[in-house]
Amino acid sequence: MIMRKKLFIILIALGIFSACDNQEELSTRSSDDVVNITPIEPEEGYAEISAFFDSELPFDTYSKGFFVGSNEHSGDEVCKVINSKKELEDLYSGDKDIPEIDFQHYSLIIGQRIMPDLGNRCIKQELVYTTIDKISILNLYVENLYEYKPCMIAPLYFWGLYPKLNLLNIKINIIMSQRGQEPV
Repeated sequence: MIMRKKLFIILIALGIFSACDNQEELSTRSSDDVVNITPIEPEEGYAEISAFFDSELPFDTYSKGFFVGSNEHSGDEVCKVINSKKELEDLYSGDKDIPEIDFQHYSLIIGQRIMPDLGNRCIKQELVYTTIDKISILNLYVENLYEYKPCMIAPLYFWGLYPKLNLLNIKINIIMSQRGQEPV
């Protein structure tokens, strides 16, 4: 059991350092080569979309409708770009009705990252990619909602609507924020 814990901690550290390496690589690029995109909130239907994902991707427990087949304690990192209702239906196994999303104009980025404690919530996100070599990094600004952090491995779920994207491989970069402070 202790060996598993040590292995998990090493795997998390390697994931964090590899994401940081990619972020440093992007920061050395010219601004013409790097594009930053933040999620959008379409006027029509956004409240329903937000309510659906907020309820189906909780911050304090496991989702019952998304990523159910993945092994929650294996260190799985999942980041998917969804470009059709069929792709979303294939990913979702819950019993609620999926809200209408205009996939002709928008892409949904949805995923999970296993974190070393419970109660993490994504408070801001930003997609960064290079136009030349197509490196894509999703910066997730995360805060922990608990003053006392129980020692429990738990998923961090995230989602966002973006202008139509044609990306396949997105790396996740976690940036921890102090509780109650706005991310930079």
